[in-house]
Amino acid sequence: MESTSWLPIILGSLLAPPGIIIVIALVGFFLQLKRSMAGAAILTFSIVLLVGLSLPITGHQFLSSLESYARAAESEPGRENKSTAQAIIVLGAGRIADAPEYQGDTVNALTLERLRYAAQLQRKTGLPIIVSGGSPYQERSSEAELMRQVLVDDFHAEVKLMEDKSRNTLENARYCRDLLQEAGIRQAYLVTQAWHMRRAVWSFQSYGIDVIPAATGFSTLSRENSSFIGYLPSASGMRMTGLAIRERVGYFW
Repeated sequence: MESTSWLPIILGSLLAPPGIIIVIALVGFFLQLKRSMAGAAILTFSIVLLVGLSLPITGHQFLSSLESYARAAESEPGRENKSTAQAIIVLGAGRIADAPEYQGDTVNALTLERLRYAAQLQRKTGLPIIVSGGSPYQERSSEAELMRQVLVDDFHAEVKLMEDKSRNTLENARYCRDLLQEAGIRQAYLVTQAWHMRRAVWSFQSYGIDVIPAATGFSTLSRENSSFIGYLPSASGMRMTGLAIRERVGYFW
């Protein structure tokens, strides 16, 4: 198992909120010690930035711009575009460690959302599922194994292959390529969140893999956030904004 590369993780934390806001505020603080006007201006800017990036409206707009690159699979996959997909690839998105109700690790909410959609897609198409996700921090069970357990036990779906070495999206594609070649699979549906699809498709295509986007988890504004409440700072707004910025950092990285 290769060691985990910490640089992308650290950069992602510093360039996305709240990390970037803390960095700006610290710069303002130190400038305040020497040049009060410049420091005060930067501190004011960091506060305004914090409020702006915490708005649900802002977070929705940031995610929506990423989701323009994605689409859900057609209502009857394989008929409208006459695709020749032979499998469904589902990418892992993380885990919950030592979940007491499950007596161990289990998939997190994002991964569960992907698995639910993959199971639905399998019922519509009859295609086999390939799960992809390793143990980036040397955990005992890979994400792929946790995903397989949920698909089989909770969704009564069948899993054909597991890719359990990858630590990120690019490695998902790298190691899936070998599995697909061995199985003689030339085209597959790719299941991941809509905001992640652009980077995921690019990664798979860079390894010569023909994938059909099958996105899930599109961001929508609730009735609550569509009203004036959407213009009030909130943790959910910050989460959406941070997710969108981190995804852009990951794409350009």
